[in-house]
Amino acid sequence: MTLDPRELGRWLLVAAALLACTPSPSEVETTPNVSTSEDPTVGLVSSTTASGTADDTGPSFDPICGDGIVEAPEQCDLGDLNDTGMYCTSECQNNVCGDGYKGPGEGCDDGNQSNEDLCTTDCGPATCGDNVIQGTEQCDEGEDNNENGACLPSCVAATCGDQFIHVGVEICDSNNIGGQLCEDLPFSGGVLLCAADCMGYDTSNCYACGDGELDPGEQCDGAMLDEETCVTQDFDDGTLACSSLCTFDTSGCISFECGNGVIDGSDVCDGTDLGGATCMGEGFAGGELACTMGCTFDTDACYACGDGAIDPGEECDMGQLGGATCTDLAMMGQTASGGTPACDGSCMLTEGTCTFCGDGTREGTELCDGAQLGGATCQMFAMPGDMASGGMPACNAMCMPTAGTCTFCGDNNQEGTEECDGTDLNGGNCSSPAALGPGHGGMLGCAMDCTYNTSMCCLNGGQMCMGMDALCCDGSCNAGGGTQC
Repeated sequence: MTLDPRELGRWLLVAAALLACTPSPSEVETTPNVSTSEDPTVGLVSSTTASGTADDTGPSFDPICGDGIVEAPEQCDLGDLNDTGMYCTSECQNNVCGDGYKGPGEGCDDGNQSNEDLCTTDCGPATCGDNVIQGTEQCDEGEDNNENGACLPSCVAATCGDQFIHVGVEICDSNNIGGQLCEDLPFSGGVLLCAADCMGYDTSNCYACGDGELDPGEQCDGAMLDEETCVTQDFDDGTLACSSLCTFDTSGCISFECGNGVIDGSDVCDGTDLGGATCMGEGFAGGELACTMGCTFDTDACYACGDGAIDPGEECDMGQLGGATCTDLAMMGQTASGGTPACDGSCMLTEGTCTFCGDGTREGTELCDGAQLGGATCQMFAMPGDMASGGMPACNAMCMPTAGTCTFCGDNNQEGTEECDGTDLNGGNCSSPAALGPGHGGMLGCAMDCTYNTSMCCLNGGQMCMGMDALCCDGSCNAGGGTQC
């Protein structure tokens, strides 16, 4: 099943909001303290709402439709712009084709999914798609109307705010952020939005571990421990800290019975006694679990898919592909022709946007692939003055069209269905069956269309001339009989 891009964006926003919850109104966005070779701010914009006013409150725990902040269960919130013809309704729900609410990118919306009335299931007039601009249509490119081009399936011209990403022009559009999340930029969680100009992301509803604020999903952040101590964590004494993952670090906590090599009291482990626990049992993908001096698990040597580092058993991790290219994913007999691999949720490489020459499907920058010739014809390979006379183009191993079995009239080379070509008469003469047949002489020629020219042929002596002296090679019929040359 293929989802409408607006519907996909709608569910991504809802999922992100439900998983991440939201921080208190006093919290503001802070770039996470993560070491990376790439600038995480590329493609980002300052945190502003769709109405253009600064939103430095961040997400809160009190979702109010109309406050300009997207919070679960809201799908969108444009503040005063809700229900004004933009993509967000007065109930803070995303506009979708068929909801009876005429939003951006829609020429009409009659609230049904029927093509038998004046409004199509693409929310365009009934004439949309006939390649003629008429009525309320802003554009009509016929079969070239598409969700990522200049003319939408509703015959409305693509603009920022219509919920469709115009490829090559926009990074995102309204609630359609192309599957991106706050965690991809990277932040710890929250709801990623699109900037008002569709040229970058609005991260005002994202939050980050390391910003000194206690956000949803975090046990702690820096010195913010949520009033927790070693004692509340079932230890006898010590100093509770916060790890770089915003989880409690109990390595400084002490159990009075810790250190005897036996798990007792409030010990989680003691020395080499881990109680059978492993990194995998603690939710990691692998590694070596150890025990701290405070008899708590030390997971520093554990690793997990999603931590941004390629660990044993992983082909990739988030944006780290380990140098893999589309060539590494090509099947036997195929060559990579474009695109970039991706990393799935189990840290294994996927084809992503890769295209492969040799898979029989013309895609990406390929001019042809297998039997899909992309409209190539033999005439494309004809030299000036020549004319294609038969055959078919072919596609080479680089997905470039070639002459294949094409034949060309005018190249002085008889081939295919041609009777002759220039001076190449294919061994024929006036008496050949393909010309005038036995009993004929004279000079056989080749016409411009590569068929025999018999205008210079004549009858040999002894042949019936039917009284037509001009057909005889000697110029006259036999005087005795009057009917022979």
